Amino acid sequence: MHKADVFSVQVPQSALDMWLELYEEVHDLIKVVLKLALT
Repeated sequence: MHKADVFSVQVPQSALDMWLELYEEVHDLIKVVLKLALT
């Protein structure tokens, strides 16, 4: 558990922004795939 605490403290803001952008891109991709799968 201590490792996770240290990791969360050491993550720079730029890395968080990068992950957020990546998540948004993946989220959009999933929506497209679901739309194609459901039609």
